[in-house]
Amino acid sequence: MIVRWGLKALPEVLAELGIERPLLVASERWSSLDLPAAATWHEIPSHRIEAPEDVADVVDAMRTAGLLQALASGGLVPARPIERITLLDIRQAMRGRAPGRPEAEPVSVDRALAAVEADAGVRLAGTTFRALCDEERTRRQGHAADPGEPSDEGPTAVQA
Repeated sequence: MIVRWGLKALPEVLAELGIERPLLVASERWSSLDLPAAATWHEIPSHRIEAPEDVADVVDAMRTAGLLQALASGGLVPARPIERITLLDIRQAMRGRAPGRPEAEPVSVDRALAAVEADAGVRLAGTTFRALCDEERTRRQGHAADPGEPSDEGPTAVQA
């Protein structure tokens, strides 16, 4: 457990944890501070959250799945670099793995659903939080392509 007080200790704590590219999730009021963040997410939609317990369920699932780790100060940080956390990881943390049917031989519907799930899994596994942050930063800077237009740049693939 690492316990430090004050933002001045943040670089030392990040180094001790081996975090080289931290993601800062904070409202705009933190922008004026010189914090060591590789990326920043300012959209904190707390005014749009109707049921905080829903968010707590997501956070609990992510912690249980080993995607988030708690800090001694009470905060949470990604348990691994955001380049290695995919939407499939989140989906599996929330839903678990798809259950199989008890019948010995799958019927046509089972095969069709399995194929769709496999395709969705590949697409979700290829989308990292880093890609989402980069896409959102580009969109906020006004350089985003028309969402209806195909893009040459797909999501960032996970490097194993």
